[in-house]
Amino acid sequence: MLEEQWQKWQALPAATRRGVLATLMLLDGGIGLLYGSSLLDLGIGGDLLWLSQSVEFIIGGLLLLHAVVERLTGNYRTAAITAIPLIILLVLGACFELLFRGRDDTANVIFNLTSLSFTGLYWAAAYLSIAAGLTLTYKVQRFGNFAQAEMMLFGAFVAITLMWSVPFEAGVDAVKDGELAWELLIWACVAAFFLTGLLGVLIDRLVYRRFRSKHAIPQVMMIASLGVSMVLRALLYLRYGAKMRLFVPDRDWRLVTSSFQFDTALLKFHFGLRDQIPFYEWVTVKTNGDPYLYALVYSKALLIIGVFSAVLLLLLLLNRTRLGRQMRAVADNPDLAASSGIHVERIHATSAFLSAGISGLGGVLFAMVTRVNPEVGLSILLPSFAVVVLGTMGSVRGAMIAAIIIGFVRASSEPVLVGIGNPLDRASFSAFGEIVPYIFLIGVLMVMPQGLGDALGKWTIERHRRRAERGEQASGMGPMQFTFVACSAIMLLLALSALYPDRSYPRPVFWLLLLGGVSLLGLATWWPLRGETTSGRQLSLVPAGLSDGLHAARQGALATLDRSLSAVYRRAGALAVRMTGLLAVARASAAGSIPDGVRDAVAAPGRFWREFAPYGRESERGSWVAFVVMLLLLFWIGWSLPSVTAFSKSMQVARLVVLVSIFGLMAFSLNLHTGITGMTNFGVIFFVGLGGISVALLSVPDDRPGGHGWSPFAALLFGVLLAAAAGYLLAYPTARLRMDYFAIVTISLGEVLRVSLLAEPMLAAGTPTSAVGISNYDLPLEGWWEGGASATVGGWLGLGEPAAYHLLLAALALAALLLVWLLLETMLNAPWGRVLRAIREDEEVAKHHGHDVLRNKAYSLALGAGIAGLAGGLWVWLNGAVFPEFISPVKSTFLVWAAFIVGGRANNRGMIIGAFIIVLVDLLFNAMVAAQGDTSAAFHDEAMWMEGGFAWWITDVMGPFTSDLSISEVFGDSVALGAAGFAYIKLALVGLVIVVSLQLSAKGLLPEVPSRPEDPVGGLAGEPAGATSSGTEPGGEAE
Repeated sequence: MLEEQWQKWQALPAATRRGVLATLMLLDGGIGLLYGSSLLDLGIGGDLLWLSQSVEFIIGGLLLLHAVVERLTGNYRTAAITAIPLIILLVLGACFELLFRGRDDTANVIFNLTSLSFTGLYWAAAYLSIAAGLTLTYKVQRFGNFAQAEMMLFGAFVAITLMWSVPFEAGVDAVKDGELAWELLIWACVAAFFLTGLLGVLIDRLVYRRFRSKHAIPQVMMIASLGVSMVLRALLYLRYGAKMRLFVPDRDWRLVTSSFQFDTALLKFHFGLRDQIPFYEWVTVKTNGDPYLYALVYSKALLIIGVFSAVLLLLLLLNRTRLGRQMRAVADNPDLAASSGIHVERIHATSAFLSAGISGLGGVLFAMVTRVNPEVGLSILLPSFAVVVLGTMGSVRGAMIAAIIIGFVRASSEPVLVGIGNPLDRASFSAFGEIVPYIFLIGVLMVMPQGLGDALGKWTIERHRRRAERGEQASGMGPMQFTFVACSAIMLLLALSALYPDRSYPRPVFWLLLLGGVSLLGLATWWPLRGETTSGRQLSLVPAGLSDGLHAARQGALATLDRSLSAVYRRAGALAVRMTGLLAVARASAAGSIPDGVRDAVAAPGRFWREFAPYGRESERGSWVAFVVMLLLLFWIGWSLPSVTAFSKSMQVARLVVLVSIFGLMAFSLNLHTGITGMTNFGVIFFVGLGGISVALLSVPDDRPGGHGWSPFAALLFGVLLAAAAGYLLAYPTARLRMDYFAIVTISLGEVLRVSLLAEPMLAAGTPTSAVGISNYDLPLEGWWEGGASATVGGWLGLGEPAAYHLLLAALALAALLLVWLLLETMLNAPWGRVLRAIREDEEVAKHHGHDVLRNKAYSLALGAGIAGLAGGLWVWLNGAVFPEFISPVKSTFLVWAAFIVGGRANNRGMIIGAFIIVLVDLLFNAMVAAQGDTSAAFHDEAMWMEGGFAWWITDVMGPFTSDLSISEVFGDSVALGAAGFAYIKLALVGLVIVVSLQLSAKGLLPEVPSRPEDPVGGLAGEPAGATSSGTEPGGEAE
């Protein structure tokens, strides 16, 4: 009976099954929230119950929405897609209503509409300043640039450096006179745009151009950009330090009076029990009988206007100029564009200049509003990626719309979180506002896997197709014209607000707004910008004859430059040919004079290696030999690190083994996901965090706050299973996404977990004095070790005292590493491993051969997530406490990626070598930091040499280009690296390792060993056993 029902269920369409499951989840979650009775009641209680029911209700609603949208067609589908953000908000509102009704409580959410509007535009502008560059880079070069945030920060620090420069340093302490000074601001914007643009071109020439010449895939360039971002961030840290800094063009910009004043109104929502109170109500706020006014400071208004104006000009350039047509041609098909006479590399350089320049300009305006340091970029980069993904990568128009949506979601999240957090006894809920854009992105992608821009593009094509079928002409206001009209209306309204009493502002601002609004209105009126498909005209900002002349002059100047460079290259090439010939002749002459015995003796090792391992490190024998040699060399380096006593040496070696095991396990997980299965996963730390937090939280003793009293090994097993289950469930909503979308979603999940550890009270345990973090949890076998085993082991090793617990932990970690390695090798050498490799190479072909791609991806994600959860458990045992920094991408994700790249993709031996190298680099720099104040230390001279070199670089090399104030503001009286400086150098070194390794050998130190069937006796390589070179039947004679 059950089997028959199961067959009927399987016979239903997949969309119907998903819809039924989503409806069941929605109903179960809703009933549980309202009445406290659901399937989750069987094993969960307390606050965790309503949290789980809320998640179930929201996920069920999103899946049901996805199932409904998939079945709609025509105008109904268009309307549903347009309303998706609103429907998601309605699902959240319904969840809040059911939650507080079930708890017999009330939550009041209050929106200040004027503040909400301008704060939303502020966040939209901040995100768009990075998202515009990301979109342009992806549109032309097809990769997501992780270094885009550093471009924005570079522009911000260019402005700060100008503020400290000799011509403008007097303005830092100038007296407030009520008049805004614009000179420094204008110079900073221009300098930041051009200098950041030139930096973008320089990086493109040095890094990305080499990858393009090798026809590297976009994922390789995206990973290389990760290394570039680490190098740039480290350089900014070294030069400007970690202190938060603000760009102040003039002290009058910071006055309270330097703002626009707007009337405001409050919109209050009541969730839960209301007692005759309406669900929502309008509230007027007054101060001393006068309406409360919202103050929009000039700097924030300038950020909004400046960034959106820059992106509008970029959109205008892409759609209405010759250069824009060339850039779109290169984006569509570089080879065809080159055959049409377009200089492809010049277009790539231009796109690099524009994308970096816009971000640099946005950095100047952003630094006027918010204090910045080199770490701020990470907090803006991920929401900017969310904007790009939501708007569809490569769509500038989609990015603008998505930025506004994400900005308003971010702005509205804080009052919502404060309103629902207080009745739930969660005053720190407002911290979740930082991750709301990621959660919103994941929700939207569950419904629209290709993003908003793709949906808008399909809708536009379908709309024009229907019009063409009806024989109608396109009419109405196009997107460009609408954008100009909207911006014009905003600027004119701001200008006209000066007519109200007590709301005047400086005359330059008034004229800027008035003339800008009129100019944009003129563009919208006199030029019919009605979209790419509604007008054949091309906008030219200069008269037609002059435009052609300027274009001819530009082309002539570039042709002259090309001829000059070509002549230089020809001369250099001829010289190189001559030198090569001379060296060849000299080598031949020298070789002829060498005795045959010597020549054979020198050639013997190479000949033996070619016979022993014909394919070098890409053969099984060669890979093992190289692995053993590298492992012994690295262990010798680790053993040679300085230590004072035998006890400290044992601690040092034990910590080295534990860290190599932990990072090796994380690299195993990443290698399984990315190297074997082909899923670009930047969220390894999410699974590591799940396992680590579970182990620490559950193993806190019962008598401590938040303790559960589990044994450490039982907690470790639960953490591994929880991470594996999360990986399996994550596959179904995300594995269908494009690889770049999948990468961004997974790294966002890590940030979600980090902020949850910071803001959720249930994730704090172990001590009553701290509301953040987990501590005082039990460690495995700690009582047995301290009961006598440590003294025994200390005697065996001749330490003269009991051995440290780290030695036991090292043995456990090493055993875990070897067991997981054996398990992976067994599974990947089985047919399932070949299926995963087939999915990596071509999903469609794998599907054609009958493999369930989605299910196998889910299995791969589950196994890799479980391994990462095991690494997380070992990590928390090593650290002794868990804090939000534990899940920082800089301290985990990026280092694991460096180990993966250096070691070699799809080779677990390479993962161990890569992890060993990364850990050794960290320990070497720690030794240098310790040696700074000890003249007898091993690395004291090297540390002092680096200190002197850094001081020379800052004062003698960079000093002539900066001012004394810019040096004293950062370093004080003396320029020194300090402990933090060595950490930044280590960060830069890891980034360089990523970039250089990808450029020199993308396969890594130990490349993947492909499957090569052995040569059958008497046959040809690759032929089945029994085949013969003559083509006769086995056992027959060749004629």
